[in-house]
Amino acid sequence: MNPKVTSLALSSRVLVLVLQFVSNWLMPDHKPDVFKSPRNVSAAEPLDRVPKFLLGGLVRWDAEYFLHVSEFGYTYENTLAFYPLFPAVVKLITEGVLWLLPFLSFRYAALIVATAVNIYFFYRAANCLYDLTLRVLGDAVLAWNAVVLFCFNPASIFFSAPYSECLFSWLSFSLMLECATKMSALKVIATLALSFLCRSNGLLNIGFPIYFVFRTVLLKKTVFNIFKLVFMIALALVPLALYHMYIYELFCLQRPTNHSTNIVDYAVKKQLVLAGPRSNGNSPWCDSALPYSYSYVQQTYWDVGLFNYYKLKQIPNFALAAPILVLISTKSISFLAQIAKELPYRGFAEVVRTTRSIPFVMHGLALTVFCTLFVHIQVSTRLLASSTPILYWFAAEYLPKSFEGLSFSLPHPKSMRALIIYWFGGYFAIGTFLFSNFYPWT
Repeated sequence: MNPKVTSLALSSRVLVLVLQFVSNWLMPDHKPDVFKSPRNVSAAEPLDRVPKFLLGGLVRWDAEYFLHVSEFGYTYENTLAFYPLFPAVVKLITEGVLWLLPFLSFRYAALIVATAVNIYFFYRAANCLYDLTLRVLGDAVLAWNAVVLFCFNPASIFFSAPYSECLFSWLSFSLMLECATKMSALKVIATLALSFLCRSNGLLNIGFPIYFVFRTVLLKKTVFNIFKLVFMIALALVPLALYHMYIYELFCLQRPTNHSTNIVDYAVKKQLVLAGPRSNGNSPWCDSALPYSYSYVQQTYWDVGLFNYYKLKQIPNFALAAPILVLISTKSISFLAQIAKELPYRGFAEVVRTTRSIPFVMHGLALTVFCTLFVHIQVSTRLLASSTPILYWFAAEYLPKSFEGLSFSLPHPKSMRALIIYWFGGYFAIGTFLFSNFYPWT
């Protein structure tokens, strides 16, 4: 661990927590008609008011889902859009905390735990990004600048709220670093399997062991590693398969359930599908040859699909996502075009041997294309900020070698350096303010 990186990462999290507290205290919350985890008022405890007052601005939007799954499990079909690793980690630690602090309800103990867990994984992710950048690009200045940008990235509030961004970033950067260095089978299997359980786009991480194994085969002329690769991927997929089997059992088999009254009442009020005995017409994904709940839930509850978000009323959201989509796509295409020009002269093997950033650019570009075509476009910022290092590598290319005096002498606003700084700093502050008051953000 680099002490300088750790100090910066922790300081940035303190700043986010202060900003969300001040924002939430100064302004009244917007009241959107969205999912809010049903709570039993009689279960409230004396100390609940403290975390509610200090950290209440973090419990917004999808944070409600993550905290709900931590406390109650997958009670409603729409909660299946949120993968289990982060809620499971929060639940496990919260149960220990409640043993020590019985005067907190699960809800607010989980909020404290989720915040602490995210702070921990954030500084671990920042250190991984620094080491990964040094390993791949070999530039200490660029590595530091990339970490500065990560610590104040445009989706920073999501790295402190009860979301899975921090955990996923740490797992993804750890996997990338391991693939680029020792390629230990045990570490690759563990980080790959956990990234699968953390986020749906974790499946794209499978490309890193595939690329680096075939790179070894190409350069060292050995095929043994291919068998090792198949073994690693097969083992890494087992926990994900078990999770989907568990979900199938919850929603597709006629198993009796014992939901609390507040869970059932909220399901009736919001017309949500409950886990348990299946009613006619509910959960049609259960009847598929390969039952897969995630894509069905995303399409049914959030209208996720090819070009589904291309509507005039979504122009503001496209504008919010434009900076990250334009930066990554243009820089990636330019990079790959340059690689294509070099191939005839240097040869495929030599380009692969010397250009270590190829798989990272391809992965980032694939995610960017997917975001542009399929997802709710404003989600692109936090999805890409937590999944790919190339956002920080590309942006860091425009930053100076030293930040000394930069805050007092910003460059001309038309320069890319200024645009990067304004974008990261502006989204960091404005995003925290809007999110904390339940206004839509990226």
